Amino acid sequence: MSKYETKYITIRERDNEEAPNAGTISGMVVGHDLDNLFQQAVESHFDAELLGISFPNPDVDNIRDCINACPIDVRVFMEGVDDEPGVYTMELSQTWLYQN
Repeated sequence: MSKYETKYITIRERDNEEAPNAGTISGMVVGHDLDNLFQQAVESHFDAELLGISFPNPDVDNIRDCINACPIDVRVFMEGVDDEPGVYTMELSQTWLYQN
């Protein structure tokens, strides 16, 4: 990887055509806690507390599994969305940033 390429993870809410983008987090910076960054992005997107996550695909173990691979789904369990707990599916995919 050249110094001008950086990997990121784009987070999108499935089944939301109006505002699906939950954010983009750095996927390859040493010291970045991807789980914490993912939690911040999802909680900001839903304006609610993240209670937990699960992976519908049994071959996926963590959110890093989308790096250098195909997109993955993550099921998020949120508290306080419209005053009721909610379950939503997020898609995570690797994104490259090319800089000059």
